[in-house]
Amino acid sequence: MRSEARTSFCLAIGEPDTTLLTSAGQKIAKAAGDFHRQALSAINNTSGNNTWPGQVIVGTRDDVLIAHTVLQGVEKLTLEDLAKGQDVFVRYHRLSPPSLTMPTGLAIVRILRNPAGQWRAQLRNNDTGQLITELPASVEQLTHMDRMSLTLGISSDIDYGVVLPQGLVISVRALDL
Repeated sequence: MRSEARTSFCLAIGEPDTTLLTSAGQKIAKAAGDFHRQALSAINNTSGNNTWPGQVIVGTRDDVLIAHTVLQGVEKLTLEDLAKGQDVFVRYHRLSPPSLTMPTGLAIVRILRNPAGQWRAQLRNNDTGQLITELPASVEQLTHMDRMSLTLGISSDIDYGVVLPQGLVISVRALDL
């Protein structure tokens, strides 16, 4: 007989109510909460002068750990601001085995439109500002949204982004990881 323990909860609004969960569910909830707090603490402790609204999305797979959030003030950006180049995300990334093109650590992600008209994401070292890599990005203008939401997808590629209240949808894709 195969047994499974499953649970779901939202960490974005505080600690989950685990009173109705089984013992295994309570352990899963506690581990997820601890992991979220540690990820947020790591980002906060190494972010330099950058600040953000506090939402962090974390995703993992056996060989990938990624956490990202947006910098404070992105909710005021326009399409024209982004085209000129704006720092939008703080991203923590770890691959196993390590990758030379995507080293472990924090990076500031700048979104811009290059001279050829393509949207790009420049990942820069959080401490030195040195360019780590440049990835394809997409930026779309939709209608206004009620709130900001972060996105993250991990498959053979990693996609992460944000939907901003002003209707801008920004996505970055790290290919073939």
